[in-house]
Amino acid sequence: MFTGNVYRLLVCIALLAKLAQLSGACPAICKCGLGDRERGRGKLGGGNKARRQMDCTNKSLVRPLSPDVIPRDTVLLDFSNNTMKTIRGGAFTGLDSVQTL
Repeated sequence: MFTGNVYRLLVCIALLAKLAQLSGACPAICKCGLGDRERGRGKLGGGNKARRQMDCTNKSLVRPLSPDVIPRDTVLLDFSNNTMKTIRGGAFTGLDSVQTL
């Protein structure tokens, strides 16, 4: 199996990936920004909420990025002009905010 050092390294990598996701960090290969604002419609009348967009166009990707590295509040994911042939079911599991792919 894994030696102690390799196991610790794998745990650290997994924790860093989770931390990056929770912090809203953008994967280095993509560009992230805030797009159009959305009117809040809560009980108190809302306000404006920025909509996070992630642009991963023209990156020669053969498969989508792992949901573990995509910020949870992403609303728009753009993987246009890559070399993906298919996207497996569950490829975006846990990204409940995504409205446009």
